[in-house]
Amino acid sequence: MSDKRPYKHPQFNLRLPDYLKELISKRADLNRRSMNAEIVQILEDAVSRNESDDYDEVWKSLYFDNPDIDSSIDAQEKNVKIDEAISSLAENIANNSLKIEALLKLRRK
Repeated sequence: MSDKRPYKHPQFNLRLPDYLKELISKRADLNRRSMNAEIVQILEDAVSRNESDDYDEVWKSLYFDNPDIDSSIDAQEKNVKIDEAISSLAENIANNSLKIEALLKLRRK
C-alpha cells in the first residue's frame, strides 16, 4: 500500500506544553501563518543564527593572527579553516537559493 499524503515533507509529532502552544499560536496569527509554518520559521531562524555565530567565530580566529605559532604551520592551519569557512558559506548560499526559489514559486501572478 502506498503512502498518498498530500505533503511533500515527512510528519514529525511533537509534544508541547500548553503555554508554549498558545504562544506559538498567537505568533502564527500575528504573522499570518499556520502553526506548522511558524514552528518551521522559528527553527530555521535558530539554525541560521547558529551558523552565523559559528562563522563569526571562525572569522575572528582567522582575522587575528597568533604570532606565537610557527608561521608555516599557522598558514597551513589557516588555509584549512579558510577552506572550511568557504564551504560553509557556499552551503548557506545554496540553502538560501533554494528558499528564494521556493518563495518565488509562491508569488501570485
